[in-house]
Amino acid sequence: MLSEDIWVRDKEIGAQGVPCRFFAIVFDAGSTGTRLHLYKYVHNTDRNGIPFKVEEEIFREAKPALSSFIDDPSAAGSSIRGLLETAQAHVPLFMWEKTPITLKATAGLRLLPGDLADDILDAVEDVIADSGFFVVPDAVSIMSGSDEGMYSWFTLNLLLNSLYSALRGKTIYLFSYFFDRGFNAGLVKEHHGGLVKLEDFKVAAQRACSRGPEELKGFHWMPWQCHDLSYIYSLLHDGYGFHDNQPLFVSYFI
Repeated sequence: MLSEDIWVRDKEIGAQGVPCRFFAIVFDAGSTGTRLHLYKYVHNTDRNGIPFKVEEEIFREAKPALSSFIDDPSAAGSSIRGLLETAQAHVPLFMWEKTPITLKATAGLRLLPGDLADDILDAVEDVIADSGFFVVPDAVSIMSGSDEGMYSWFTLNLLLNSLYSALRGKTIYLFSYFFDRGFNAGLVKEHHGGLVKLEDFKVAAQRACSRGPEELKGFHWMPWQCHDLSYIYSLLHDGYGFHDNQPLFVSYFI
């Protein structure tokens, strides 16, 4: 149960009838940049819904990606300071120690050899640990590809309040991991996204899995594309039971 003083100590919003608010800070350290998702939550009064709902999301992005700092890991920590300052500006000071913060790195760092990824994450973790926000063990880490896809799907559909409704046949919204893989496969345009069908991921997976060794040279993600696209199709088709004609809107961000 949340403490009654979580938000009402702020003079501007201590008025009667204003709901209790709290925050969560998520850094998505992807292969093209690091994205800040700052969520403001309120209690959900819908008896059939989840306990909390997102009242507002603040999105910012910093480039280049953390994987670009292999020659200077300390610069990776500096690269997220602007994003942290944005979070600090929007979260009331007295809420900092109550606000969880996490950074999850994805494909860019997963592909780095040896200890390079660990050196970068250590530098980033030092900066986050000094932010004043609530940091739990393993708050800064590399996320597996399967977890990345699963959490992205849950996150977006929770935000759209569609997780508890009948979804089959309705447009499903996908972002982050799904967008990056869809963009690399040529299914959507950069920064715009677009409407596709689940079978488009199936066809793209079949095409990627049929490439020979010589065709895999080039972009760092190409050797993994067969696995990633096959996983997305399997997750949505076999895991969630969506048909091949299921409409999907793939978005750069929410």
